[in-house]
Amino acid sequence: MSTQQHPFVSLIIPTYKRDEPLLLTISGMLGQDYPRERYEIIVVDQTESHTEEVQRQMEAWEKEGLITWFRPPQISFAATTKARNWGVAHATDPEIIIFTDDDVEVEGGFIQAHVAAYTSGDIGAVAGKVIVPTHEYDPTAKTVGKITWMGDFVNNFHVDFPADVDNLIGCNFSLRASTVREAGLFDERFRGNAMREETDWAVRLREAGYRIRYVPETHLLHHMVAAGGSRAVSERIRWYEDLFFNNFLFYGKHAPSWRIPFFVMHMARPILACWLVYGKGRPSAFLAPWRGIRAGLSAAKLSQKEGTATVQNPRLRVF
Repeated sequence: MSTQQHPFVSLIIPTYKRDEPLLLTISGMLGQDYPRERYEIIVVDQTESHTEEVQRQMEAWEKEGLITWFRPPQISFAATTKARNWGVAHATDPEIIIFTDDDVEVEGGFIQAHVAAYTSGDIGAVAGKVIVPTHEYDPTAKTVGKITWMGDFVNNFHVDFPADVDNLIGCNFSLRASTVREAGLFDERFRGNAMREETDWAVRLREAGYRIRYVPETHLLHHMVAAGGSRAVSERIRWYEDLFFNNFLFYGKHAPSWRIPFFVMHMARPILACWLVYGKGRPSAFLAPWRGIRAGLSAAKLSQKEGTATVQNPRLRVF
């Protein structure tokens, strides 16, 4: 961390098919207590078109120099991983990079809380507190941000105590910009809902020797708007196929092959949900999870050949 009091921060917001929620998110970022000249707001917009009101507001903010509004020509790429990487590539030499979703609400101390969390040089990333207004939370939770041996992801990013964690939460996390040189960018193989892309990056960061710190002061509200974002995939069976693809791409990259059958058994419930609940027993719905698993493991093998995977000895306790 620089010795200067306010290191430069790039705040990156990927967005896809969101309008009013996006304006709420940006308004909160513009209202920060952090010195305005010490942070930039980068919006990576993959939306084909906005409402007239939203378009006018975005253009006004851009004209005033309050946001950097990227509308990449590859509109069809609509993927969180590619949007994150685009934002990182076009950031203005930051020391800290913060990522949020496009349907969140923050208070004025949000950026400062992330910056203040880097209390030692071995902290490479910070996971933030997330509250979804419609969710009920377990007030007795004692574990946050852990990955179990069976490949389960214990989130609990709502608790009020700080802790070292294994994982990140995609709608609210930050990283030291310098860690990108060691851990790399986000893996653009993760597709659709992009689930596990931040987990994949977190594992690679810890492999590079850094800690990830959960700090509850970095809190926000996540409204989880039903339309837009990764939920813009309307076909539920396709959503499930992407879910299995992403999970098994992650498992295949970071766990020895003999553990894969355990992960399959662990995901029996979503397999049945895809087939019987959403697919109404259709053969195509039964096959979707297995297509996703097979394709995800194939992508992981390619990653291993390229040297971008970290298949682990379980003794290393990556998960």
